[in-house]
Amino acid sequence: MLQNKNFNINFIIFVFPVALLFRSLALNIFLVVSSFVFLYIYFKNKLILKDLNFIIYSFLTFYFYIVLISIFSDNHLQSIKSSTSQIRFFLSALLIYFLLNRDIEFLEKYIRFTKYLLIVFCFDLIFQFIFGINIFGIEPGGNDPRRFSGLFGDELVAGTYIFFFSIPIIADIFKKLRTYNLKNKVFNIFFIILNSSSIILTGDRMATILFFTSLFLIFIIFFGFKKFMKFFIFTFILLTVCFKLIPSVNERYYKTFKELKNYQTFSYFRLFSSAVELSNDRKLFGAGLKNYRVLCDDKIKNKYTNLPNLCSTHPHNNFFELLVETGYFGLALYLVFVYFIFKKSFQTILFLKSTDDRLLGFATGLLITLLFYVWPLKSSGSIFSSFYGSFFWFNLGLMLSFKAQKINKT
Repeated sequence: MLQNKNFNINFIIFVFPVALLFRSLALNIFLVVSSFVFLYIYFKNKLILKDLNFIIYSFLTFYFYIVLISIFSDNHLQSIKSSTSQIRFFLSALLIYFLLNRDIEFLEKYIRFTKYLLIVFCFDLIFQFIFGINIFGIEPGGNDPRRFSGLFGDELVAGTYIFFFSIPIIADIFKKLRTYNLKNKVFNIFFIILNSSSIILTGDRMATILFFTSLFLIFIIFFGFKKFMKFFIFTFILLTVCFKLIPSVNERYYKTFKELKNYQTFSYFRLFSSAVELSNDRKLFGAGLKNYRVLCDDKIKNKYTNLPNLCSTHPHNNFFELLVETGYFGLALYLVFVYFIFKKSFQTILFLKSTDDRLLGFATGLLITLLFYVWPLKSSGSIFSSFYGSFFWFNLGLMLSFKAQKINKT
C-alpha cells in the first residue's frame, strides 16, 4: 500500500471535479492517465482485489461483449473505438478505490475541497443569471435562453454537475448537522440553499427533479418522517416562490407540463420510441455502440407516435440506449453488473453503520446518486459518454473504497 507520507498520489481525486469544468479533452486525459496509473500500481504491487471479484468479472464480461458486437456493427470503426475505450472508466474507478482504501481523513479533505469548489461554481452561475455573463465573460450557452450553464458555456450540463457532486456532501451535512456548532450550521445550510437555487437556474429539469427527490430521501433517512413533512412544506413553498419570481424557469416547466399532456409529440418520448423501434430489428445483440445515430432515420414514420422518427446522437435514456446498441443480451449483462454493484454498496452502508459512521452520510449520498444514475424512468446523457458516464464511475470508486476503510475512531 502507498503511505500518506508519499501523499498517496491521492490528489488525483481533486483533479476530477476540476477536469470536468475544462470539458472533454481534460476529462479524457484524466481518465487515461488514471487508468495507466492504476495498471502501474496493480502490476508493481501485485494487487489482490478479491473483495471486488464479482464486480470485476461481471464488468469484464459486459466489456468484452460490447467490443465483440462492435466488430460486426455497421459503423464498426466508430463502434470499436467507443467500446474499447470504456475500460478507462472502470480502471479509473479501481484507482480511486485503491487510493482511498484505508484513508478516511483524506476523503474528508476531498469533501471540503469539493464543497468550496461547488460554492465557487454556484456563485459564478448566479452571477451569469444576474448579469448575462459569468465572471469569465462566458454567456449562457446552448439554444435555450432560459438555461444557465456557468463555466460550461454552451454545454447545458451544469445541473448534472451540481447533482452528482452536491448530493453526497448534503447527505454528509444532514448526518452531522446535530454535531455542528452554530457557525458551521449556518455555513452548511447556506451551502444547501446555494446549490438548491443554482440547480433551479440551470433549467435542467431532470437534474432538478433528482436533486430535490434526493434531498427529501436524505432528510427522511436522517431526521425521520415527522420532521420531513415540515421540511417538505417549507421546500415546496420556497420552490413555488422561486418559480414565480423567475419567469424563464417558470416558462420552461410550464412548457414541460404541456408537452407531457400530449406525450406522443414530446421530444423524449419520440426519442425513446425511435430506439424501441430500431431495437426490434436487432433484439438479441443490438446495433453496436454509437450506431443508434447511424441507423436512426428521421424520414421513417414511427408506429408508436405516427410521426417521423426523432433522431439524436443517443436515445437520452440509459436502458433504451443499451437496448438498441447492445440488445437484450447486453442489457442483461449490464443488469448483472449493476446487481453486484448495489449488493456491495448496501453491504458498505451496513458496514459503516455497525463500525465507524463518520462518513455514513456521504456514503448514503453516493448510493443515492448511483441509484438515480441507473434509474430507468428518466432522461439522461449517453451512458457511454465521457462526461455523463464519468460521474457514475467516479462516485462508484468512492463508494467501493469505504468497505475496507480502517476504523480509527476518535
